[in-house]
Amino acid sequence: MAPGHVPVHDIRRRYWVLFAAVVAVALAVFAAIGWLIGDLVPASRERAALLLAFWSAVLLVFLVSGLAWWLLYRAAFREVFRFAHELWLVAHGDAATQVSLPRSPLLAPLADAARLLAERLAQMRREFDEAAAASAIRVEGEKVRLEAILRDLSEAVVVCDLESRVLLYNSAALRLLQVSGEVGLGRSLFNVMSREPVLHTLDMLRERLATGGGREDLQADFVGSSVSGDLFLRAHMRLIIEPDGGCRSYVLALTDATQELEEVSSRDRLLTANTEGLRAPVANILAAAETLASHPEMAPGQRRRFDEVILKEVHALQARLEEAIAQHRTLATGGWLLFDIYSADLVGHVARALKQDGLELTPVGTPAWLRGDSLSLAEALAHLVRQVCRETGTTHCDVGARTEGRQVYLDLIWTGRPVAPALIESWLHARLARVPGAVTLRDVVARHDSELWSEALGDGRARLRFPMVSPQRPQGVIREPRPPRPVFYDFDLLQSLQAVGPIGGQALRALSYVVFDTETTGLRPHEGDEIVAIAGVRVVNGRVLSDERFERVVDPRIPIPASSTAFHGITDDMVRNKPPIEVVLRQFHAFCGDSTLVAHNAAFDMKFIRLKQGTAGVAFDRPVLDTLLLAAAIGEGWLDPSLDGLAQRLGVDLRGRHTALGDTLATAEVFVRMIPLLEAAGIVTLDQALDACRRHFQRHVEPTRTAF
Repeated sequence: MAPGHVPVHDIRRRYWVLFAAVVAVALAVFAAIGWLIGDLVPASRERAALLLAFWSAVLLVFLVSGLAWWLLYRAAFREVFRFAHELWLVAHGDAATQVSLPRSPLLAPLADAARLLAERLAQMRREFDEAAAASAIRVEGEKVRLEAILRDLSEAVVVCDLESRVLLYNSAALRLLQVSGEVGLGRSLFNVMSREPVLHTLDMLRERLATGGGREDLQADFVGSSVSGDLFLRAHMRLIIEPDGGCRSYVLALTDATQELEEVSSRDRLLTANTEGLRAPVANILAAAETLASHPEMAPGQRRRFDEVILKEVHALQARLEEAIAQHRTLATGGWLLFDIYSADLVGHVARALKQDGLELTPVGTPAWLRGDSLSLAEALAHLVRQVCRETGTTHCDVGARTEGRQVYLDLIWTGRPVAPALIESWLHARLARVPGAVTLRDVVARHDSELWSEALGDGRARLRFPMVSPQRPQGVIREPRPPRPVFYDFDLLQSLQAVGPIGGQALRALSYVVFDTETTGLRPHEGDEIVAIAGVRVVNGRVLSDERFERVVDPRIPIPASSTAFHGITDDMVRNKPPIEVVLRQFHAFCGDSTLVAHNAAFDMKFIRLKQGTAGVAFDRPVLDTLLLAAAIGEGWLDPSLDGLAQRLGVDLRGRHTALGDTLATAEVFVRMIPLLEAAGIVTLDQALDACRRHFQRHVEPTRTAF
């Protein structure tokens, strides 16, 4: 039975049960009255006549009431019950279901309303069915197009849920993986692909999503293999983000890398064989040559035998070299498949894995990009941590990426003495079981064109250095979201803005800008607070040129309070040995050139800059626009005029907030998206924009101004 539906026969039964209950109560009342009459009136002919009249009246009342109840049921209630059933049918039927209206004139108003309701419901159902049919046609068309695209793609594509069950795949995936029945909708991806590289990459991307990574960060490259191990795959994984911001699936793009990696392995084996194989001939030649040199008086016969040894070994060496050259010519050039990895993702993954062993790994320093094979690096780092802890007796190590010029190092740091080179050499023979292909730690080091060494740090600690391949992407910082910086103003700087000559008549869209931001030790420049970082990015013709950027960390020459570090993440260690503000301001002034400056809460940043420009020997006298004031000039409807609020309202994706570069890029995107809104508000030229900023200051800010 459908929820909410009461059958008509059940309603009828309830109706007559109610009638029976009323009759029973009435009989009880009348019986009590009759008993009182019999008890109070003396026995006589009058009492008999009175009781007869009373019960006759009772019978008549019951007959009339029953007749009235039955007539009411016929005239109204039966129609109501039937009508309720009709409405239920309409509610649960389709658009063609018609309502049978009640015939009783008492229910005429209800009938009219029901007819209108039924017609509207039928119309809505028809519209819904038409919309559903149209949507189904569109979805089917998109499905056909998607199938055509996937079918024509030479690249294998597989879509899986977070349990790695296959949701979609194309024919290229079947051809690449050389399987048929093993791949199927709802089946595990690990029927055909090795588990560890996929889970390792998925774990890192999900952790990146959980810590606020932007959509462009939710992808990674890695090397995987088939379950049988005879097929190596270059894989690109991307998380699929749902409209609610969650993730329930991912997509893999796969290409065959078997030949490429086999050639790399062959080169590695060739190099190892020839470098190790050359030692004996070279040693023999060297020994013979040293013997001849140290014994010039040697007899001719004996000297001839040494000459023969040298000649024999030289011929053997020449033959080995020619064989190596011939073998090398058959191999293509190239290297192991390496991809850019963010060190925080790598270290975080290893730290979580080591917790199961009771070991604590603490990330230190500023994260950096490096280039490598993520799974093999993670397994190598975990193995090294276990070996160091076993050797030194500690259960805690620090690890971090350190950038020195273009070189990036992974440093494993512990309290104690350095590890001997012979011990490190013995570690290199260990096989990393979770890495496909019977790979040893030595293989991982060789793949990354690296070497391992240990050294003392001079403070009772030691480190193991693992040089990394430099990344292809520029170094940058991805930070977790931090609390917003309070807004403070010194609007005297804005009051002094006047018309700026011919440039003031140019359209905002046509100007070149430098959008900038600073991070500081505090909020009071007149009380000694200093700049610790400054960043800028160019905006030309309405485009943010993210590659044309300026980013410097500054030595403030005073301690950075912990309360300020909480906002921008910059510590005293990070500014040590960095250039002072006088040097950085000259560099930033050259970067700005003749561009118009833009900032959010510009007075805050310009106050710090103008207090230091004299000692730097430069003058920042270009026009300055403030996105905070421009937002107010567009209209008063902004619920949150902060940078985060404007970015959210204008659809700007925030990354790296409360770093100088992160805030700069966010402000640049906000400003570019403001330009059409300013034009719609009649603010087209630079002079108009400056005038709008002054008007807003005079109307809203000056009466409540608080200076530094």
